[in-house]
Amino acid sequence: MNEKMKKEEMMKFSAKYLKRTVTFSAVVLTLGSAILPLAAQATESVDAVNNKVNGTTVEVSTAEELVAALKNVSVENIIFMRNIDLSKDVVDIPARNLKIDGRGNTLELNNHHIKGVNNTTPGVFSVTNLNVNAKEVDNAKLFLANGDNWQVNIDNSNFKGKRFIVAQNSTVIFSGKNNVSTKAENAWVRHVIFANDSEYNGTAATEGASFSAFYFSGTDVNGSVSINQNAKVNIDLSPDGNNSYPVFFDKISQINIKDGSKLSIKTPGKAFKVNGHNFNETPKINITNKAILEVNSLGLNNDAIIDINEKETVVNVIDSTIKLEGNTKNLIDMSKFSEFNLIESNYDLLNHKEKGNIFFGKSSLLSFNNVSLNAWNKTGGNYERSPELSYDSMVLNTEMDKYTSINTTSSNAELEKIFQMDDYGRISGQGKKEIIIDAPGMETITDKDTSLNGTGEPGNTVELTVNGEVIGEVTVNDNGTWSYPLEAPLNENDQVSAVQKNENGVSKATTETVIHEASKIPAPSIDKILDINKVINGLGEPGNTVIITIDGKVAGEVIVGTDGRWTFPLTEPLKAGTEVSAVQKNGEEISDTTTVIVTKLEEKTFNNFTKGYWQDYGLILEGLIDNGSWDLSNKDGIKKTISLVDSEEKEVASTNGANLDWDNGVGRYNGYQAIFTNEQLTALDKGMYKVKVKIESESIETTEQDLLESGHEAHLFEQTPVRDKFSKIDTRTISNVTFSTKVVDGKCYLVVDK
Repeated sequence: MNEKMKKEEMMKFSAKYLKRTVTFSAVVLTLGSAILPLAAQATESVDAVNNKVNGTTVEVSTAEELVAALKNVSVENIIFMRNIDLSKDVVDIPARNLKIDGRGNTLELNNHHIKGVNNTTPGVFSVTNLNVNAKEVDNAKLFLANGDNWQVNIDNSNFKGKRFIVAQNSTVIFSGKNNVSTKAENAWVRHVIFANDSEYNGTAATEGASFSAFYFSGTDVNGSVSINQNAKVNIDLSPDGNNSYPVFFDKISQINIKDGSKLSIKTPGKAFKVNGHNFNETPKINITNKAILEVNSLGLNNDAIIDINEKETVVNVIDSTIKLEGNTKNLIDMSKFSEFNLIESNYDLLNHKEKGNIFFGKSSLLSFNNVSLNAWNKTGGNYERSPELSYDSMVLNTEMDKYTSINTTSSNAELEKIFQMDDYGRISGQGKKEIIIDAPGMETITDKDTSLNGTGEPGNTVELTVNGEVIGEVTVNDNGTWSYPLEAPLNENDQVSAVQKNENGVSKATTETVIHEASKIPAPSIDKILDINKVINGLGEPGNTVIITIDGKVAGEVIVGTDGRWTFPLTEPLKAGTEVSAVQKNGEEISDTTTVIVTKLEEKTFNNFTKGYWQDYGLILEGLIDNGSWDLSNKDGIKKTISLVDSEEKEVASTNGANLDWDNGVGRYNGYQAIFTNEQLTALDKGMYKVKVKIESESIETTEQDLLESGHEAHLFEQTPVRDKFSKIDTRTISNVTFSTKVVDGKCYLVVDK
């Protein structure tokens, strides 16, 4: 219900209760268009009380003024101007959205209370910045509501007495910082919520009394506790007594500690107890998303810290911390078919009792996922010695048969054999978030290839194995590709495996069988596709038909030209993330599929080699260099320079590249074609020269980068000299000088051998 609807509802009830709540003679105060009645209990003059009213807000300085305001359905805000001593109960105050601002003053309840009317009208009783004291008698409490029509909000307030709130069918919300000390329970509730960033310091069952901190005693069995984002809740239960009650007691099925919140409990025995009610939902205790639960129990009466009497109850600790410390028979008692799940979380479960157990269960399941494990054999005490068992990140599942763990399985074979929960008096560990490392990609390998090529996560190491023997490692470059040079081509049917590894572990292996190059039609290549392109380009065998599929639907086909190139026009650019696949066929034979994903042209500079080949007059290199923030529409205003540099980054040869838009077809001149002539190349000294690409224009900042090899699937086509991998450009000898290409860490080099 929004504020407007609430006010309309209140005005209806103002009219309804007018005669019922007003018993004085016709003395009224006109406020705008509203006529506000005043309670007859006031002993001072009615005019004097009325003069305190401003709209729906009342300032109160005496008990009489407070009573009058509480009973007046039209008053929505009550402001304390000084301390007030209540001398009688205030019963059946009308339901509405009522806010009390104590302004740091004190309300002395003595033996009395405020009671909300029990009917179907919704009401909210809110208190902020108020100190409340009450005598330790049953009748004395701040607010009493027997019906389910009220919500109670407490903010930045303090209470000392026997019970603070008795609203067993209501939701009670604590926000700000609250300090509550009670001889009995802090509150009777149906649901209790500790709001975001709040702090609650509660002491309950003082002076040797035996009570819970929160009593869920209403008509609904599905009570709940929610400790919300970054809230801090500290509860000291029965600090000077021998109390067998838990902190949260009776008709409660859900406890949620979440989002960086923290619940700290000191108790003589129990912290949580899930009673055997007929819940209509699975009872759960959830500690999630960086939350913390800490319980320190004296273990009096041999009570379990977590006592579960309802079967199939679930305890989840996920990406959080749980610390239970006690001196008792069992730290955790679990009923039949209950579950305790510890997932990627920190934990320390310590039982000081000499023969004390951590878990007791009846066909109960324990699951430890992606955590380390330290375990101490039962001796009692503080267990400050080194653990008898210690394992790094592991997964373990076991079933509790009373004190004994059975049917244990684990990701660690040794631990699976020796783990026995009945042996341990303390277990601890840390969450080890599982990081899955994807297997590297690896291109098809033929018996003529001089390198192994593939894809991976930049910075990761790829380890390569041939027929079971490791031949070397290579680092995945910034472009997400890797290339490993071979001393000689591999043999047909050799088995090549690659794994990707980093500080988090090792991936599964990718395995390829070396094939004879003539044994199958190679898959076509597809050039990098940006989300601005209106063409798709690639290479294939001259004369073959290339079939294009876009997001699983055949879009058309194209014939490969005599130079091995093919181009497929698009009516509109494709969206980033679109999947484009291609196969080529030659009569009855059809190739494997090549697939690329359309890439968003981002405001980040990138370059990559696209094609290279020899002509009689020299070496031709084609590529892209682009940045989404650049204006590349003026073909004549852009200069691209392709250069060769030595190991000291000194330029030894350069050539200007022709500006091209072949790869996009939209007049964006991000492509180039550069020619190093035979004369330039044969003049080079023996050595290895890195290729660099530079772009200049009046509209963009001059940028130079190392030429990077393309990151998509590529193949060697015998019938055409055009290569779409820099490392696969044919070796050429000119005037007794041999030229070959090499890729190191994704960067392109020309090797000159004289």
